[in-house]
Amino acid sequence: MAALDRGVGIQPSYPPPPPTDVLYVVAAEGLVVHNTPARWLGGIAMIDGSLRIVSQDREPTGRPSFELDGKLGLTSDGQTAYDARAMIGTEGREHAHALASGIGIEVHAFGSTARRAWTIPIDLSYHYDAKRLTYGAHAGPRFTVAGERRFGWQVSVDLRVVVASHEPRFHPSALVVSLDVTRIGEAVAVSLTLGAGNERGRQWYE
Repeated sequence: MAALDRGVGIQPSYPPPPPTDVLYVVAAEGLVVHNTPARWLGGIAMIDGSLRIVSQDREPTGRPSFELDGKLGLTSDGQTAYDARAMIGTEGREHAHALASGIGIEVHAFGSTARRAWTIPIDLSYHYDAKRLTYGAHAGPRFTVAGERRFGWQVSVDLRVVVASHEPRFHPSALVVSLDVTRIGEAVAVSLTLGAGNERGRQWYE
C-alpha cells in the first residue's frame, strides 16, 4: 500500500514545447504588370526579405504572430520599386492544418506604374503542413489610406519544401516558391518568387 501511495501523483513527462517560431525567407521576385485592358506596362525585378514570428502561447483566438516584409528593386524602365509591410495576426493549428489571419500597414511604390501609397492589408490563409512539404494559399483586400490609389487585393499560392532536414534552427534548409496576383491601382501584377528559408519548430508529437 505504501508503494501504491508513493505512486499517486506521478505524472507522465513530455519534452518541452519548441521555442517561439522565427521564420525567415530571402528571395528574388519577378513581376509582369498589365493595366486593366491587359495592355503591357512593363516588368519589375525585386529582392525580397521576410521575417515571421509566431508565439507558442495559445490564446483563445490562436497563437499571436508578427510579420515584417521588405522588397526593393527596379522597373523595366529603370525606376525604383519598393514595398514595406508590417502585420500582426493569429495562427491556429490542428494536426497538419494551419489557419492564419492578419492585418497591418504597408507602403509601396512601383515607379510610374503605381505611385507611392499607404494601404491596410488584410490576409486570410490556409496551409497544409507536412514534415517536409507545406503548401497553401492566402488572399485579402488592400484598403488605401493615403495616396491616389484604388481599392486593391492579392491572391497567392505558395510551396515550401524542406531539402535538408535536421539542420540547425536558422539554417536555410527550405526552398520557397510562390505565385501572386495583385491589383495595384489601375494595374494587375503577376509575380513569381523563388527563395530560401528555415524550417519551423515542431512539437514532439509532429
